[in-house]
Amino acid sequence: MAIDIDSLRLELSDLTKLQTKQLLDVVTVAESGSIRRAANRIGVGQSAVSRRIQKLEDYLGVSLFERHASGAQLTQAGRASASDGRPFRPVSV
Repeated sequence: MAIDIDSLRLELSDLTKLQTKQLLDVVTVAESGSIRRAANRIGVGQSAVSRRIQKLEDYLGVSLFERHASGAQLTQAGRASASDGRPFRPVSV
């Protein structure tokens, strides 16, 4: 079975970019207390930030933020992940 190394590199590069964006989103939302304000600071639409965070939460199996009409705050899982200083990892089942 042949493996296309260039395609694999592209896929890994795309994955790394997405993960970097997701982590930037999490940090910016946590600092600003709002998905809307975070999106404005990052320079993208609010829906893009919401979507990327939701994908990360789905992957991890936990909610990172409590969302309210007035903003967003880190959940206990979000605070634990942020304070650990280690990469986000999925919840073991």
